[in-house]
Order: sequence, then C-alpha cells, then structure tokens
Amino acid sequence: MIALGLMFPALGMAQDDPFGDEEDFVFDGDLTDAEDPPKDSDDKDAAPAPAPEPEPLLEDEDDLVFEDEVSEEGERVEDDLFEDETAGTDASSLPGQDTVETFRAKERELAGVAADEEIMAWEAYLETYPNALYRERIEARIQTLLDEQYRRASTGGRLDPADPEAVTDDLRDEEIFLVSPLRLPNLNPRSRVVAGALLGVPVKVQAWADFEYAFLRNLSMHAGLWGRATGWGLEVGVRGSPVKSAKDKVLLTPALDLRLNFGPLLFAVRPQLGVGAILADRVHLLANVGAEIAAQANASAAVFGGLHLSGRIAPPISVFLEADVYARRLTRAEGAFVFASVGLGLRFHPRLKGREDDPLEVVAAGYARAASQYVEPYQGAAAIQAAYYLPSRGK
Repeated sequence: MIALGLMFPALGMAQDDPFGDEEDFVFDGDLTDAEDPPKDSDDKDAAPAPAPEPEPLLEDEDDLVFEDEVSEEGERVEDDLFEDETAGTDASSLPGQDTVETFRAKERELAGVAADEEIMAWEAYLETYPNALYRERIEARIQTLLDEQYRRASTGGRLDPADPEAVTDDLRDEEIFLVSPLRLPNLNPRSRVVAGALLGVPVKVQAWADFEYAFLRNLSMHAGLWGRATGWGLEVGVRGSPVKSAKDKVLLTPALDLRLNFGPLLFAVRPQLGVGAILADRVHLLANVGAEIAAQANASAAVFGGLHLSGRIAPPISVFLEADVYARRLTRAEGAFVFASVGLGLRFHPRLKGREDDPLEVVAAGYARAASQYVEPYQGAAAIQAAYYLPSRGK
C-alpha cells in the first residue's frame, strides 16, 4: 500500500508536465505570413483589420512641376534660384552698365532740348554705358529723332522741342534770330528798339536811337536819330528780305534809307545790300555794302561797308569781331577820304520772364583805327548798345 501511494503522485506529475508536448508552443518569430497574430479582442467573429496601404514612391525630382512653375499658356517656367541675388547686385559695379536712376536722370536732363542735341547726348551716353539697361529703348529714341529730322528736311517743317515727334508749320513762317551789329546797319527785318553811343579819343561823341517795326516777316520800316561821320541827322528807311530761310538760316536784305543831315544841312539817300547767316546755331556772320548819295550838286558820293562775326561762347554771352570802312570823294585826284576801324566786344543775352528767345542784347566793345586818310574821327573808341526785340510775328 505504501508502494502504491508513492507511485500515484509520480503519475499525476507526469500528466501535468507543461513541457511535455513541445509542438504546442509557438513563438512570435515562428508565425508564418499566412497566419494572423493572436488578437486581444474576445470577439472572434470580428473582421480582420485591413492592411495599411504602402506609401507611394516619390517621383524623380526633375519630373515634379509645382503650380507656380507653370505659365498661363501652360508652359513650364524655369526659376533661377539666384535671381534675387542678381537683382540685388549694384548694377553700377558691372562694367559698362548704368543704373535705373542714371537713366532717369538723363531723361529729365534731355527733356525739351533740340533734336540734334538730344541725339548727340544719347550717343555719348551709350559710349559711356555700352551695356545700358535700356539700350534698345535709347536706340529706338535716336532712330525716331533721326527719322523726324529727315522728314523735317524733306517737308520744310521744324521739330517742336516739347514734342519732337510732331512737325510744326512750314519754315516760311519761322523767324531768324540774327544778332544786331553795333556800327553796321541792321540786316534782319524785325521789330526792335535800339540805342547806343560811342566815345572816341580824341573827344568824339556819336549816338543813335532807332525804332523798327516789322509789318511782315520779311518787311520792316524804321526811323531814328543817328550821329555819323557827317554829323547828326534823322534817318527813316525800309528793309525787305526776298531771301529769308529759317531752314538754311540765311537772308539777303536790300535796304533804302533816307537821311536828313543837320549840320551841314543836306539830304542823302543810302541804298545798301546785306547778307546774314547763322552757322551751327552759335556763329552769326553779317556783311553789308552801301552808298551815300547827297542831293547837293557839289556833294560827292561815299561808300561804306562792314563785316560782323559773332560767336556764342556760353548761353548768356557772345564774343564778336566787327570791322567797318567809310570812304568818300573817290574820284579826287589827291586820293579819297578813308577811315576804317576794327572792334572787339562782348554781347550779353539776359533772359526775360515769359520769353523763350533772346529778346534783349547788351553790347560793349572797344574800337581801334585800322586805316585813315585825310580824315580821322578818332584813334580809339569805346561803344555800348542795347537792343530789345518785340515779340516776333513769325513762330
């Protein structure tokens, strides 16, 4: 009995051995792909959870197109990653390139200037900045001005500085702003008031005051008091310019003056012919020749002439050279009476409010005797003159 009691516990332990059947144990690593892992839920009839979808593979970087990289036409736009850095670079540091501020300043500087001056200024600008930011725009502007100049030359019109693309009226209505000489007669029919004086050494005083009115662009009359070599006298006259071209800036002016000399008392006729030209807008050239024929039977005829050359050295200042000669008794056996002088002076052009031209001229000059025979009014002289031009009838 004791032996049977000892055997039963041994048999019970053999039946409850947890490691008796090794095939009943399954480890996590031994699960196959076909087997599902054990679920914590007690609901054995619930559907299995769907497997997560795999993440899509990224496409190639070059094939990615973002919304802002497509233009309105559907074309792909390539953005420069360094565009902002380039835009922020100071353009003046690049060789031969200007800046927007430089270009705008030049535009303001050239606003309203003459077409030829604007062309030269832009050409010089492109020489300074061959890689100008607005080069195409500048070249187009130059070509426009050149075309308008050609059209002006072919049609006889002129360019309006305020609107270079518009051609104004025919140049037949355009005034020529020729300067007034000092000791020579005026050649340009134009409304003006002039007064001047000359003081010579030894003492010799001459003076003049004259008013001229232009009825037409090429026709005027004048009247005034003039002190000449023959003395003081009253002069009236008419000037007409059959040739007065603002296109070529030349004029041809015949004139006829009637003079009543006070001492000695005599009446004289002074026919004359003058020519004038404006060269390169800064140089004025005038020349005249005439005769003085007295009404008295025993009076001799006299001839006179002169040359005036004036050059603008600055907007308000001109320098001029003037020479004149007077001769009478040309048939006298002993020789004619001759006197000639040469003068050098300055002409000032004060600007007046409301006038775009040069309405006022103030002249100061010194004269020296160049030649004399039997007559010598002075050895040297100083002269002044002021001329004011009324608003022109021409444009």
